[in-house]
Amino acid sequence: MRARREAEFARSSKDSVDWEKRKAGFDAAYGKWHTEEARIDNAYQTAMADYANRKAAYEKDKAEYAAASFLHRQLMKEPVDPGVAPVREANKLSKPADLDGRPAALIAEIDRAGCFAYSAVNGATANDLPGMLPIELREERRARFMEVAERVSAAKLQRRIGATMQVLIDSAPAMGRKGGVGRSYADAPEIDGSVQLLPPEKASKTLSTTR
Repeated sequence: MRARREAEFARSSKDSVDWEKRKAGFDAAYGKWHTEEARIDNAYQTAMADYANRKAAYEKDKAEYAAASFLHRQLMKEPVDPGVAPVREANKLSKPADLDGRPAALIAEIDRAGCFAYSAVNGATANDLPGMLPIELREERRARFMEVAERVSAAKLQRRIGATMQVLIDSAPAMGRKGGVGRSYADAPEIDGSVQLLPPEKASKTLSTTR
């Protein structure tokens, strides 16, 4: 049994190292791709703004040229259409495919875990850290993490059905004669789950266990 557990731990550790290496490679490749996307977007927006200005000036000059008399036109330069709008440059870097997530062995026993996608906070030095991933990718990873955490938590809660445990009573109408609501030692109020207590056959004034 010990040898099998050691083998599983070694395999899990190797999977973790391999995953971290793949994640580092993905982050580097995605960072380059995203930087190139930002450069292309900026160049395209600049070109479009310049085109819009030239197009507006052309339409204005065209109207003035058309309204001018024949003799006046001889002194004017005929407006030149700026042509078609600029086309956005294609990104020559391939967008890397996102990782499949950590190996199953590393998340199999996760419980009561939560995470959040980092968002800028006024005055925080972390705002200036390089390699910040776009908010869309952060939210996608957060959602994937929480999906796994919720599945594992639900499975663990399912195993508690029928178990006997001590609970903290938060609400017990009529001194508990109408049942109540409590929570286990590991549950935070208004955050984690609750334990619904059925009305007892005989109210007890001492600490008791519940199923």
